[in-house]
Order: sequence, then C-alpha cells, then structure tokens
Amino acid sequence: MPIADLLLQKLVDLGAELVSRSLRASRSRLAVNADDIDSAIRDHLAQVDRWSSEVSFGDLSAPKRTVQAYIPLEVLLTPRRRRISDDDSTESVELDRLFALPTVHHVIVLGQPGAGKTTSAKYLCQRLIHDPEFLPDRFRLPLVIRLRELRVQNVGKVGGPPVFDGLFPALQELLRLRLSFPDELMLEESDRQRRSIRDQAVLDFIDSLRCVLVLDGWDEIPLKTHREAVLQECRTLASSLQQSALLLTSRTGEFGYHIENTAQFELGALTTAQVASFACRWLGEDEGGRFLSELQKSPFADTALRPLTIAHLCAIFERENRIPPRPKTVYRKIVGLLLEDWDVQRSVLRQTAYGGFEPDRKAEFLAHLSYYLTTTVRQSVFSKNDLVRAYEVIRDNFGLPQGEALRVANELESHTGLFVQAGFESFEFSHKSIQEYLTAEHIVKLPTIPSDGRILSLLPNELAVASAISSSPSEYFSELVLSEFRRHHFRLPFVRTFVNRLLVEKPDFDRSRRVGVALLVLYSHYVHLVLRDSEQLHFILVDQLAREFEQLGQLVGGRLSSERLLQAYEVRDTLTAVDGLPIVRLARLKRVRADLTFGPERILPSELYVRPTLLAAEGDSAGT
Repeated sequence: MPIADLLLQKLVDLGAELVSRSLRASRSRLAVNADDIDSAIRDHLAQVDRWSSEVSFGDLSAPKRTVQAYIPLEVLLTPRRRRISDDDSTESVELDRLFALPTVHHVIVLGQPGAGKTTSAKYLCQRLIHDPEFLPDRFRLPLVIRLRELRVQNVGKVGGPPVFDGLFPALQELLRLRLSFPDELMLEESDRQRRSIRDQAVLDFIDSLRCVLVLDGWDEIPLKTHREAVLQECRTLASSLQQSALLLTSRTGEFGYHIENTAQFELGALTTAQVASFACRWLGEDEGGRFLSELQKSPFADTALRPLTIAHLCAIFERENRIPPRPKTVYRKIVGLLLEDWDVQRSVLRQTAYGGFEPDRKAEFLAHLSYYLTTTVRQSVFSKNDLVRAYEVIRDNFGLPQGEALRVANELESHTGLFVQAGFESFEFSHKSIQEYLTAEHIVKLPTIPSDGRILSLLPNELAVASAISSSPSEYFSELVLSEFRRHHFRLPFVRTFVNRLLVEKPDFDRSRRVGVALLVLYSHYVHLVLRDSEQLHFILVDQLAREFEQLGQLVGGRLSSERLLQAYEVRDTLTAVDGLPIVRLARLKRVRADLTFGPERILPSELYVRPTLLAAEGDSAGT
C-alpha cells in the first residue's frame, strides 16, 4: 500500500484512542482493537484502488487506466443554475486543485450525466493513494461510499416497508468499528441513543484519519425518503468533520439543496483543446489526430464536449478503426446510451414521475418536445414558460398529468443528459445535433410530411436527417423534394444547408428512378434561385454548389441517363458555368410516354436545369 504503514497505523491508533475516550461517558466501549480497524481500512483502500484504477463501459474492448483516460476537468465556481443569464461569466479551476484552495474544505461536485463526476472521483482517489506530493499537508487517504450501494434490509415489521440502513451504518461497517453497550442501552427504547453514540464514534474516527470521504452518486439513491435521510447525514458530516473532508457528487438537476459548510461546483464542458488531449491520450498521437480529423467533419462533433460521449466515440473508433460513416448510428448510440445504457451499466434504478416509461417512450417524448420547441420557440435555449407551454401541448399523448412541466424537465435533465438547464430558469438540449436528430425522429413518425411551408423552412437540417433515418430514404427524399419543395420554393440558404447536411448524413438511397428525378428537380430549383437572386448574366453561372451536388449524385443509385431524359425533354439552351462545364436547360415535351411519368402522378416538371455530371453514363442500368 503506497500510504506509509507507520503513518496509517499512527492515524488508526489516534482514532481508536479518541473514540474510546468519547465512549466512556456512556459506559460504552470499542469491541475491537486498533489492529482490526487498521486491517479493515487497508482492505478498503485496496478495494478503492482497484475500483478507481480503471474506466470501463460497454463499448470498450478492454478497460482503460484512469490515469491514462483522465484529463484535468474544469469546474465552474458558480453552477449554471445560479447564473442569471447566459452571458454571465464564471471562473473555473481544475477539479483536482479544489482541495488545495485555502477557502474550500467540504465540496459538492455537480454535473450533467456523463460530465465526468465518477471518473473525477476515481482520479482523486488515485492521486491520494499513489501520489505522496498530492495534498500532503491536508489529507492522507480516500474513503469511498458509492451511495447506490447503501443497503436496504427487509427486517421491518411483517408487511411493512424495508429498513434503509443509511450512511453511518455503512461507514461503521467499512471501519469494522464494533461497539459494546452497557445493558441499560440494549433495551429497545434505547435504540435512538445507541445510534447517536454510534454516529459520534464514526464521526470522531473518520475525522482522526485526515481523509477525503468520497460519497459518489447522491442522485443514484432510488427513493426520495432515502435521499433525504442521506442528505441529513451529509449535513452532520459537513458540520462535524474538521480534519477530514467531504466530497459529494450528484447530477446537477437532482441536487437543489444547500448544505452548511460546503461549497458547490459544477463540471464544465470540455474545451476543444481538452477534446484533443483526451483523444490523443486514449488513442495515441497518430490515431488521435486521425480521430479528431474525422470528428470535425461530422455533425456530432459537439457531442464530444462531455467525457462520456467522447469516450464512447473513441471506443467506437478504437474498435472499428473509424467513426461510423452514418451519423444516425452515432446519434442513436448516444441517445440510447443516455436513456438506458449508462444507468443499466451502472446498475442504477431510478424512480421518477415518468419512471414507468420504457427507453423508447422517453425518446418519443423528447423527440416531440424537441419538434415543438424547434418549430414554435425557434431557438435552442428556451424559458420556463416555453417549457410549460410545450409540456401542456404534448402531455396528453404521453398520459402525463397537468401542471408538472418543471418536475418532468428536472427529471429529464437528471436522468438523460439530453435535456439540461442552461441558466436561471432556462433550458436547452445538451447538443444542437442531438436536438436536430430528435426533431427528425418525430418528423419521420408523423403520418405525413408537414405541409406548412413556414414550419418546413425552419428545418433544413432536420429534414436532411429525417431523410437519412427514415425507413425508405429514397421515398422520403423524393416526396420531400417533388411535393413540398416544389410547392413552397424555399430560398437559397435553405437549399444550401439541406444539401450539405445530406452529404454529412449519407442517406442509403436505392436505385429508383424517382430519386434520380428528385435529384434533378432539387438542382433545378437551386439554379433558379441562383439566377433569380444574382445579378450575373444568365448565360454565365457561378455554380456555388456544383461539387456538393455532384457528391450528392454519387449517393443516388437511380440517376437518369441523358438518353432516357431526352425521351421526355428537349434542349432549349445551354448556360456555361464559371468552371467551364455546361448547364443545360430542358423543356418537357407536350406528349410524354406513360412509362416516363415515374408514378401515378406526373412528377416531371415543365423545366429542368441539368448538369451532365448529375446524369448516369450512357447505357448504365441505373438510368434505364
């Protein structure tokens, strides 16, 4: 054990003597000797060392050493929920320097799901156990209680509720601090007095150890009554411990309490430099650089701003040697992780107002909420009143009671990490790309594509994602372009965003002719907009999206050939793009064979602008 044997023995002897003196007033005594307690603490430290030495979760091929995976995390000195506006600035400090601050003793570390609370606690334990230069004048060793593991015993009355042991019995068991009471204190009516003596003995002994008492996961205590009991015990610890320190971790949304003699901090998001450092630590310099290059090209780069999500992306990359080419795979994995996998892997049972929801039902609620806020509030950050209105609009679909919007918001923030508090009475989805994905999930589950052009005009990214995640990307994309886009004539910024997002999402288009027509119709719409909005001569065109459309054409298996297209169109004139390639303007023939209408309705527009690179090669079966 890295901690000096003589030092630990000295601390244990001191604690045993202190406890023995305090017990004399009640004629109680220690029923074990100092060597037994010393052995218990050494066993516990060995367990803590094993627990804190590795980071492990389902996607990992093998656990990672904590010191390898950990990067110094910044903690905000003012938690976000206490800031009045988003513009309020706040100082931050590296988490492992908190206990070095002269004004800080007992610490509560808050954070969104996956922000790194437990990993930070593990790193702190590793420093205390293995680094003799870390806080040598203040604290000596870590004691760890994972609060979700507190015992609930079925020793109550028959048919009555189980008995919750609480924190102090767990600490007594950890220390093997056995007490012997006089006969008059062994009566049933003396139970409260025995507990009081026990608690004081635990407090005295822990304080003598000059330890950091890590209480990890207050939010993971399943029952409200049990949480409240532990909260009171934490208040007792914070008011009593002078030589030892308390470190309590919890999800931000579930901890709205104040404990005297503690300071609250909140883990901040990773900076770009920290993401790069994490990737290189995890994957090595060369592979880390390649990972970061791929990550920056993806729409979910912002999801890496929390340790949990970048760890999963790194794990996927390490296992598959790439980030999945289809972003929808990553979206679904992250959403599934935050709704189900994280709690399942940590064996956490949560009981909430919507706790009966299955993970897919939770995702449906979030998707509907995201769609409403995106199309009604029209911004990422929304107020308490916005949330209340959204909740009241959609709650009937989910059987949720009236007037519980804020409670549900708090539960969503606490239990998913997809929905977080942005500041004082303001909320947001944790990542813009996840909000877009959830909105798209709601759109594709509607009976039809929304027909309101004002709503659709707000959703170029979401509609591109919807095309990619739908059960039939070709049909969805074709219907979107050939029906809604032709009806509403969206503006150039919308088309540019839509096309670029399609390239990122990489929909799995099939070889249907209809999707080939949709590609040409979308391109023609774009050229019309360029000609209308520009002052350039119509016979010279600056084709800003030429490369993007050509890349999109490579995704379309059913591109039409010029031979087949000229069975339905005739050439009217030709424009010349700045890159020297022609753009042909076609007019539809008055009579077109029925087999060229591509469906029960005539979907061929009266006019098309065609760039030859968007057509299939002559004789290519895709275009026949």
